[in-house]
Amino acid sequence: MNDLVVRYRLSSYDAAGNLHRIKIEGEVVAIGASYHNGFAFRVPGLLSSQIDTERLIFKINGVEQSVTPLEAARDEAIFIIANDLWDFVTPGENCKYYRTEVGCGSNIQMSFTLEIPLEANVNKADVADFPYDPFIFASADHDRNYLFGEAPGRRFEIHLKNQAPTEAFQANFLGRGDDVSNSANGEYFINANGMPWAINIPYEWAHPLEYMDIKYAYPNFHNFVTSSGALNVDWFTVEKSNTNNVFKQ
Repeated sequence: MNDLVVRYRLSSYDAAGNLHRIKIEGEVVAIGASYHNGFAFRVPGLLSSQIDTERLIFKINGVEQSVTPLEAARDEAIFIIANDLWDFVTPGENCKYYRTEVGCGSNIQMSFTLEIPLEANVNKADVADFPYDPFIFASADHDRNYLFGEAPGRRFEIHLKNQAPTEAFQANFLGRGDDVSNSANGEYFINANGMPWAINIPYEWAHPLEYMDIKYAYPNFHNFVTSSGALNVDWFTVEKSNTNNVFKQ
């Protein structure tokens, strides 16, 4: 649960039932493990043809980018924040990863802002609610693990629990390794115990240290997941953490 930690803020603007604009702001808080990941947002229910691309604004570290984040050749509205986040951060002296090891608490190095103006008459009711669909995907030309046999690249994605993948995903990647996704039941990106591969937390979270299983950083997380969210709903707060096992800046 620290391969990638991103803090983000979402806002939308609507009138008379029509959605006019979406704004996504964020910063990369941590990158652990050895994989190279890209990061993106899909807005379910929104089509790429409904984006006013001429007025779209995308900035990294306050600098407007010349390349559009709207992924080409997709029907869905998918916005690529970065194809490889390691292109934008450095781990620091004597550090292997970015802000996941003790003493490796460099300042935040990557922030982003995305303002998405929409064409007229986009029905707000047709578009998903927050948090939309943030996801990571494998960076091109970087091996993943033995489950793939080759570098999977953009074809491999990891989404929040029970969020279906995008049209770019290679369907037969589901169910590999510990994944027990079952598209017929609407179950995605979980293991046999219902544990998710990614989580969304409405809180400024202290992520686990490198090599630290989340259950040792947040002992109540397992009960929360296996009870389908009925128990230990505050598992992610600082008060419920093992402070020796989470990252401190």
